[in-house]
Formats: sequence, C-alpha cells, structure tokens
Amino acid sequence: MSKRHILFATLGLSAALFAEAVDLSSYKWAVVGDSLSDPGHPQPNNAVVKYYHYIARDTGIQVVYTNAVGGTGYKKTSGGSQCFYKRLETRPIPSDVDVVTIFGSINDWSTVTGGAVGSPTDSITSSDSLTAHMNAAIDLVKSQAPNAKLILVSGIYYGNINGTFQSHPRDALRAVAETRGIEFHDWLTADASDPLDFHNIAETPWNADSFASHYTIDWGNTVSQHQATFGHPNNLYNEVWLAPKFQEILAAALKGGEKLVKTGDKLVFMGDSITEFGKSRTHGYVNLVVKGLEANGIFPDWEGVGVQGHTAENMLNRFDRDVVAKNPDIVTISAGVNDIYKGVAYATFCQKEREMVAKAKNAGAKVVMLSPTTAGYGETDKDELRKFVGGVKEIVADEGLTYASTYEHFRAWMNDVDKPVLARMSNADLRITCDTVHMSPAGDRQMARAVLKAFGLDMNELSAAEAAWNADDTLVPLIVPPSSTATITVNLTAAEAQAVAGLSIKQILDRGIPSLAANPKHETEGDGASTAMTVTPTSCNFSYKAYDQLVAAAAKLGVRVDEAVRCAILRGVRDASTLASGAPVVKVNGVHCGATRATFDATIMSVGSTAGSCDVLLRLGTAANALGAAERIVVGEIDSFDYLKTGLQPNTTYHYELTFVNNAAMPANAVVSGTFTTLPLGAIEPSGGDDAAAIQAAIDAAAPVHGMVALSGGVFTLGAELMVTGGVTLVGQGMAETTLRQTAPHRVLSLKNGARVEGLAITGGQTTSKWTHGAGAHVTDGAISHCSIHHNSAKGNNVYGVGVYFENGSIDHSVIAYNTGTDTGAGGGIGHYNTQGTILVDTCLVYGNVRTSGRGGGVCFVMSKPNVTIRNTTIVGNSAGITGGGIADETYNHNIKLLNSIVSGNAAESVDANIAGTLASDSSNNILGGAPRFADAANNDYHLAAGSPAIGAGAAYSGIGTDLDGAMFSEPPSVGCYEFNGTNPHPVVPKPRVMLTID
Repeated sequence: MSKRHILFATLGLSAALFAEAVDLSSYKWAVVGDSLSDPGHPQPNNAVVKYYHYIARDTGIQVVYTNAVGGTGYKKTSGGSQCFYKRLETRPIPSDVDVVTIFGSINDWSTVTGGAVGSPTDSITSSDSLTAHMNAAIDLVKSQAPNAKLILVSGIYYGNINGTFQSHPRDALRAVAETRGIEFHDWLTADASDPLDFHNIAETPWNADSFASHYTIDWGNTVSQHQATFGHPNNLYNEVWLAPKFQEILAAALKGGEKLVKTGDKLVFMGDSITEFGKSRTHGYVNLVVKGLEANGIFPDWEGVGVQGHTAENMLNRFDRDVVAKNPDIVTISAGVNDIYKGVAYATFCQKEREMVAKAKNAGAKVVMLSPTTAGYGETDKDELRKFVGGVKEIVADEGLTYASTYEHFRAWMNDVDKPVLARMSNADLRITCDTVHMSPAGDRQMARAVLKAFGLDMNELSAAEAAWNADDTLVPLIVPPSSTATITVNLTAAEAQAVAGLSIKQILDRGIPSLAANPKHETEGDGASTAMTVTPTSCNFSYKAYDQLVAAAAKLGVRVDEAVRCAILRGVRDASTLASGAPVVKVNGVHCGATRATFDATIMSVGSTAGSCDVLLRLGTAANALGAAERIVVGEIDSFDYLKTGLQPNTTYHYELTFVNNAAMPANAVVSGTFTTLPLGAIEPSGGDDAAAIQAAIDAAAPVHGMVALSGGVFTLGAELMVTGGVTLVGQGMAETTLRQTAPHRVLSLKNGARVEGLAITGGQTTSKWTHGAGAHVTDGAISHCSIHHNSAKGNNVYGVGVYFENGSIDHSVIAYNTGTDTGAGGGIGHYNTQGTILVDTCLVYGNVRTSGRGGGVCFVMSKPNVTIRNTTIVGNSAGITGGGIADETYNHNIKLLNSIVSGNAAESVDANIAGTLASDSSNNILGGAPRFADAANNDYHLAAGSPAIGAGAAYSGIGTDLDGAMFSEPPSVGCYEFNGTNPHPVVPKPRVMLTID
C-alpha cells in the first residue's frame, strides 16, 4: 500500500474514495485565505509547500487563482484593504472556476474579543459585524463566479490545541453558511479535534509542545511573535493533514461520493453491549444509523449482533455464526471497551481485530471499523484508550478499510466549549453516557453521526438524518437511563385535573416540555393538590428534539431528567388549563439589553382556544404616550421567541407594547407593556468567544479611579481568570441575566483591594491542583452581592472553598450551589483557611455542594482566628465525605456566629451531618437539624411552607434588610434566607437590573 494511502486511511478517510488518486484534472480551483494559504508566507528562506500544491500534484486539479495574505480574515484588517472581501474587490475571481474555498480565518478571533458578531443575515450596509464581513465576501464570490461551488472552511487548531478561543468565529461562520445554504466544514470538532491523528503511539508524552515541534515552522523560533506552542504548518503538516482533508472536501463537492451502503445490501453491526443496546434501545446508535439511511432513501437489510461484555476475542469466536453465515455486504466492527476494561493485551486486541477483518473480507464484505469511546473508567480520555484507538486506525490503514470516527465524535461532544458543561455535572442523566460506558441518547447520536459519515453521507444527507430523528416521537423514552425505573407521581388540584381530563400524558408533555425549556423554573404542586397523575417510563417516547429540550431544562435547573419531566407535567397541565380562554396567555420573560440593541424574550403559554398560532406586534418609544407605529416582529408563533431590536440609543429608557394576536376565527389578543433601559456605550456585551481579555481590560482601565464595569445580559465565556481589583465594581444585570462561564481549567475570578461583583452567575470554574482555593471566586478582600455561584469544581488536595474562598470580605443575597471538591480539603460551597479576616455571609442559600473526601460540604472555616458572621442563611442538602455536611468549624477561636439561620438536611460520611465543631457562644435563633418545613425541598425550593417553625422565629438586628427574593423581613423576622408572606411560595427571582458606568 502507498504511503499516501496509509495517511488517508489513518486520517479516517474512505479507502473506497482514496485507494487510487482522485482525478480532478478537469476542474479549476480558486483559493482564498490567510497565512495558511498564502504562497508568500513564510519568507523564501523558510519556504513551505502549501496544501494545495500537494493536492494539485496528486489529483491534477488546476489551482488557477490564489488570494491569500497572512494576518487577514473576514474582518481582520478591515480598516485597510486586506480583509477577504476587500481583496476580492481589487482581484476578482475568474468567472469560470469550478470551486472556491475560503479557508479560515483564525485571525478573526481577535476582531470579536470585544466587538460585534451580528446575526447571520447582517450585511455591510446595515452592520459592521463579523458576520457582515462574511456575507460581503460570499456576495462577491457569488457575483464573480456564479456557477462555482463555494465551500467555507473553519480555521484549524492554531496555537492552542483545545481551540477554546476559536469557537466563536467558527460558530458565526457556521451560522452564516447554514442561513445561506453554503457548504461548511468544521475542523475544530469531530475528526480534527484529536492530535491522535498525528500520534505515533510509541511516542509519549503527546501534548501541545510535541505537536508544535513536529508539525509547525515556528517551533523554537524566538523571533516569532507567537508563544512556543503556536505555529504555522510545516511541509509535513500540509502534506499529511491539510492536503488529505481538503482533497476529501473537494472530491466530495466536485465528483460526489458513492454511498458505501445501498438499498438491499445486507448490513451487519458486530459489537459488544454498546452495539447490543444500540439495537435494543430505540435511541441506540444502530437504530439511528438505519433511520438515517432510510431518511435518504437507502433501505438495507440489517442485523445487530452485539453481546454484553464481549472482547474482540469473544467476537472473533462467534464471527462465523453471527456475521459470515448471514452473507453480509457491509460489516461494522465495534470493539475495545471490554478489552481495555478487562486488561486484554494491546497486541492481542489488534490481532483479534485483524482476524475478524480477514473473515469479513474472505466473505466478500466491506468493513467499517468503529473506534472505542470509553473503557469502564468514566468519560475521561485515558492513554490506554487512545492507544487502542490508534491500533484501530493502523488496522484501517493496513487493510484499506473505512474508519468511523466514533472516538473523535465522542470527544468532540465532550470538549465542545459551546455546549452546557453537561459532561462535568454529577447528574448522570445529562452526560454522553448513562453509566460512564453505555451510551445516553447524546452518545448514541454521536456514534450514529460518525457511522453515517463513514458510509458516505454528505452534509445535506446528515441533516436529513437529523431531521428524521427530531421528527420521530418513538425514539427516546420519557425518562432515560439511569432513571429508567423511576415512576413519577404528580398531584393536581381539582381545577387542574378537570382542565386536562381526557388528555394523555403525551399531549400534556407536548406542551409542557417546550414551555419548560423556554422558561426553566421549578414548578410546585398547588395548594390542595390531591388528584394523582402517575407517569412511568413506558408511558410514552419522544423525539430527540423533546429530549434535547428536557436535558437543557434539567441542566439549567440543576436537577435530574426525571425531575425536569415532573416540572414539565405541571407546566403542561397549567398551560392546558388556559385553553378554555379565547385570548392568548403570554409572558414576557425579560428584555435583555446592550448599548444599541435589545432582545425581547417571551413565551406564549397558550395561543387561545380555536387558534393555531399568534403574530406579535411591537410598538416602541421613549415616552409612554408617544409610542411609534406597530411593527410585526413575529409571524405564526406557538411557543416562545427571541426578537432582536437594533438601532437603539445607548443609556436610554424605552417604553414598549407587545400585542399578541391569534389567528382564531374571531381573533383575540393579549397586550404586555413595560420599560427597559439600554446600557451605556461603554458596557460590555458577550462576543460568544473568549470574553476574558475585553472584561479584564475594562477592569484595569477602571481600577485607577475605583470605577465600575457594567456587563450586559447574556453568557460571557472566559478562557482565563478575571482579576477584579483596585476597588472596581463588576456588575451584571442579575444572576438570571448575566453569566460568567469559565471554560478553561482556571477559577472564574479573584477579588482584591476592596473589589466587588454584583448581579452575576459565576460558573464553570475548575481548579486542578492542590492549594488552589475558590474555583468560583477567590476573595482576598472584597464583596459578592446578588450572585449565583454554581457548578464549579476543584481537584487536588488541600483546597478550601470550592464555590467561594474568603480571606476577608462578604457575600450577601446569593445562591451557592452544586460546587464539588473531589480530593482532600474543606468547604464545598464556602471556605476559608488560616487567615484572621472578618467574613460576613448574609441572606444566602447554600445547597447541593459536595466535598467527597473532606469536611464542610456547605461551609468550612479552618485554622487561625477569623471573625465570622452567618445570618439569615439557609444551608441545606450539602454533603461531606468526612464530617460537617452543613458547617464545619475548625478554627482556633470557634468564633463563627450563626444568627437566624437554618442548617438542616445535610449529610456526612461519619458524624455531625449538619454542624461539626463549636459555634460562637452568642449564636442564636437558629434551626439546626429537625424539619424546617420547606415548600418543596425535593426540587430545591427552600421557601418556608405554612406552619414552618422558622416563621417569625428570628431576632431583629441592625442592618437587616430584604430576603433573597427582595421582600422585607418581618418583625420579628423568619429564620433562613426567605421571609414567609403567607402566600404560595414562589421561586427565587433575580435582583432588578442595575445600571452602572465607569467613572
């Protein structure tokens, strides 16, 4: 076999396509790009042969036009004349080319760090966003070469193998391509995401440095502006990676790809339990592959022959009976998970795999090899697993087979920074596997995508498969493993039961699931609820679309999927109960503002009886009595929508009126009015990429005058730790509106020198070494107010305080939840170690935090003599591996004063589930253990229920103000973070939006 064939096979390309050189000699190719495509980069004394030269050599394609300049991009250098569309204006593409590729550009990441991105339809005439420049380049290509095939290609992993900072321009480019119906190839996920494609498995370690030293020209070049691990491709990189990948893209686009599987073919799936469940479970990957083929008019005769626990040797022993005897045309082989788990030697595994391949070939079958995904030790990426994946690829190369990149798809899902961090959550329902080995619906989809791609389905055909999965209501069980044995009972009030009489659970959930996904919140049973509605896993199945909505809602609520189902039932019941009314039932969830734009977020809970949908009209003005003409902003909506209004004035209060008109025979409408205030011009808006640099620059600029930095609503993605210092106040629009989400292995932020943060959700922080306290926030001297600090994690010994670590400072009116420390240390939610500062915890809710091998699941203060006050705070549902599930006092002076607080329902491995240690002598008016009687503790609603012993049991003190909801405490106050007002408890609401500017 030729060296080139081995490379193609190792890279996972179809041997059927590349066993012989693809003849593209009759086609003309126009190349547009940056330095990776620039024939003049680098300089002649360090010359590099570009990828398109290798492709021209091997395929004969005619490269008739290149327009590539280092350092440029869709928007990069737009002030001059070098960005893509400006260069196309001065050097038009020949009109007779057959294909145009625009490669990159990763340079664009720097243009969006603090700048606009825009909607996929932005144009230069209306916006100066990155997507506007993308559209301008596309428009010029289409006008200059109207008959050419246009292909957009994402940038590669340049400088940082995990590519975190590159995700945003990549996603903007994908959105533009999808909107305009242009082919797009993403090299930042799936096949391109793993350096194993370059890896000689005998060489270790394999990391960013070894990658750069082998495949870049900038390695060790001290003159380079890049860090050592950055680099431009050398000849080897261009030949073995870029050229084969581009050749695959060009061949598929220009000549079309023959499908490996055809109607009537006998297709056999060989494997272990993953394949067995892939057939037996409706959402299994085998079933999804078949459904995806059928969605594209391919109807094979198929069988799945997976057996639980089988290694490659076990499969070989039954191969004649289960595969050869069935006279297959195509065989897929999925092995390795059990081999690794059971300690089978690598050489033995490879030999048994090769023997199965030989049997299949002798039977006249084509073979597709699947790579193993996990190996019994969780979803983490282990060297042994990578070695076995490499072995599969070597077999594919040696035998001229087709490779299904199941491993790469699996890892890409795990590592995609733009997804919720589901894989890192303790909730097994939300991971890519259901038990660290076998596939959840998310995992089955990734496997199916990889197999269908190996079968030769192109981008449009894969989209058709996805659409079939989303439309099929029989695929995903209502409650997925490991919750599959759960039975959910929901009690309804008499009125609710009457409203849904005659409706099936499916009908109720068809409305409740999308409603919950659009506006996730905990739903509690109503007063006097007594009519039981029971749901079991066999009651109904759903489509992948509904499953995705449930998972997203569960992730936002921090609950299991079965709890999300319970909330969706109640939501669906309550939505259905409004159908008796003829008018729409609507809710405006919020208006999220930037400086010149605002997004209206609304939910239509019912379109009204006899109606099918609603149109929505908007009137807007700076005075309530002078609203402008009505603008129809939504047509035919039945559920929820976001509408972006641009062209607004900064720092201006607007009045609005939204009219929801249904299409009933006699139309009815609902009107909602309100106000919002745009941010000052200096406020920061999310770029969607790495926002850390832009926020840090604003903090640094404000520090000399102790100023304030305002963040708009939305999710700010961080690739570095924020240092809030110099007395700066960093303020968001409320914990439900503005999120700081760390995606790198760093804490989210540190506070020093009297700094303050307010109105933020702080999440995703990860510390991975000992003595790195405060994965969410590290407070040397500062204050946190009206924030939620959740789902941060710490690995490493002697970490004190995973959610928040204090030396000196305060936290008030905040929620600290689901922070997890897995090694020795103390304080899952709040912690402190060996300092003598003054610390105040005021009106906070601390729940669901975990120290698996330490003390103080909720709160822990260790050593020295701090002065600590915890007042009107609820500490519940936390756990510790040793002692003090709620609070652990390990200070020298035992000076933790606990006032008007609840510490109950916590757990510890040994003793002292709620409090370990001795509190200060003046602690008073607390409920420690017992039954505080919460509204719905099972669903994390810790408002006080009627008859709670906490009502009115507190003591007044100087400075007491509002509860966590913003309601005034009574006289005397209740104990805990919520005052009881005698009405049905309601979920936590964020603090009203605060407008701040930099002085």
